[in-house]
Amino acid sequence: MNQNKFAPTTVNEYFAWLEQTVDHDSALYQAAHGYLEKERCTAEGPMRDDPFLTVVTRTQAKRPDMLTETLLSLTGQSNTNFELLVMGHNLTEDQQRTVEGMISDLPQWMREKTRLIPVVGGTRTTPLNRGFDAAKGRYIAVLDDDDLVFDHWVETFYEMSKKYDGKILHTYTVIQDWETVGGDFPNTPRAVGAPKNTYCCDFDLMGELTLNKCPLCALAFPAKAFKQLGIRYEESLTTTEDWDFLMRTAFITGVADNPEITFLYRNWLNAENSASLHQREEWIKNYKFIVDRFSKTPIVMPVGSLDKVYEKILDQENDGIYTEGEDMTELFYNDGAGFSQEKTWCRKNSEEPSKMPYVYTAGKHGAKGICGIRFDPLQYGAFSLENLLIRVIDTDGESKDYTLGDVITNGYVLGETIVFLKNDPQIVLNFATPINVKEVQIGCKIHEHLADETVDAVIAALASTHSLSDSTKRSLLYRGARKIYRISKRVLRIK
Repeated sequence: MNQNKFAPTTVNEYFAWLEQTVDHDSALYQAAHGYLEKERCTAEGPMRDDPFLTVVTRTQAKRPDMLTETLLSLTGQSNTNFELLVMGHNLTEDQQRTVEGMISDLPQWMREKTRLIPVVGGTRTTPLNRGFDAAKGRYIAVLDDDDLVFDHWVETFYEMSKKYDGKILHTYTVIQDWETVGGDFPNTPRAVGAPKNTYCCDFDLMGELTLNKCPLCALAFPAKAFKQLGIRYEESLTTTEDWDFLMRTAFITGVADNPEITFLYRNWLNAENSASLHQREEWIKNYKFIVDRFSKTPIVMPVGSLDKVYEKILDQENDGIYTEGEDMTELFYNDGAGFSQEKTWCRKNSEEPSKMPYVYTAGKHGAKGICGIRFDPLQYGAFSLENLLIRVIDTDGESKDYTLGDVITNGYVLGETIVFLKNDPQIVLNFATPINVKEVQIGCKIHEHLADETVDAVIAALASTHSLSDSTKRSLLYRGARKIYRISKRVLRIK
């Protein structure tokens, strides 16, 4: 028997290292050797007749035009060694008939591969667990009912599995802005921008611990991880369930990369999506739950992971970005596709910390076509900021200064001061035309404890204003200030 023949997963590689390293008379060696013997037998076992890939597609039948396109992209696959499970979540009778009709319109060979499985109740994660339970494939992929895969999507996963069987298979993805239009066919989708290579990068375990850059449809998971290792989707999560499942599986199996672009992620500008359906507080709650789970999980790092960490540290030091003990506050930038967590510049040392304490570099060669920047001075509210000055230096070395009157903020402007009463404070500077940015310098003075007179001034201004719009009166800022004002009157007897 080939002593090295087993699935090249992270946990297998770790046990193989133990088998070669520890004393052969130790219990640890016996445990590692016994585990690997079973893995070697599994690797040499006969292949089943079941399909290579199970495709799980959740749908609520709210966007049939898009689901039709998704199914069409599957019928064009060069490798048809797959099955399709359509998970109908909380469908009405009419919606189920709609989905059944769409399946009946598929070619016969495709209909034979397709099963409609109704799911009632639960969260948006529940259909994933049901689909993974029912899957017959060696690998399982999730394809949303509004996304498109290219004709070599299944083929690429299949070829990767020959070398990396047992690992998560990861391919590259392009993202494109889309919107829905009316007319004779409501909610008809159309592209409104060129594809971008935002997700064309290898999986980075350390980076993924804080930010997910792997769209779910660009991944194929080994069914063994779900069915035998018990790694299931967390159904209490209403968002980011894909990130949680990806990382918990990656800790055990590892991830194999292929730079083939196999999938088009459609970023909807005016259609319903997870970002529009869930409040920011809900995203933060789920994020904290996942991060807490990660922090309590022992992690075996794949070979080469530390090399990537050291390379990043050296690159940052060479660019003058990283300094030990420095506040790594981020500056967000908008390159035409809006602000997002992955579009940030890190803070570097300031040559004038007393005047311009916040300095951000856009890399060695600058950044082109920047439409705006967003400065989040602190994570939480209940502070004030004054004497704001933003200096933007372009790639030609020309600089321009902006002050309070040039920005948009979710704080309350009081003279030359911005008062932030709620969490996630933001200051946004939009440019009239896109510019090429080399560096951004920000000068301001932050008071982390609000003075009584500042709070009184904000409360008085809001409470005495009779011309506030209904939307302002409903805002958290206004209602929060009114609550403080009422409590102040009752407790302190302010008249």
